[in-house]
Amino acid sequence: NHDSGTPYNLLYRPGRCYLFSRKMQGSAGVNERMQGAGWIEACGVFSEASKDAFDSMSAEELAADIASLSI
Repeated sequence: NHDSGTPYNLLYRPGRCYLFSRKMQGSAGVNERMQGAGWIEACGVFSEASKDAFDSMSAEELAADIASLSI
């Protein structure tokens, strides 16, 4: 991925390394919440500014956000 210029995120875990190919930041089709997403969001970790914002997100919305990064 690095040599081909494909954007990616890496997640290192004990004894493992996961590579997530992804769309370029700012690409068409990336959901607004995912603009500027890094490795932590690609791995499913989200921080919200308020409990109300967090409580208003559904599992389906989060899954769609993560999927919007996929190539």
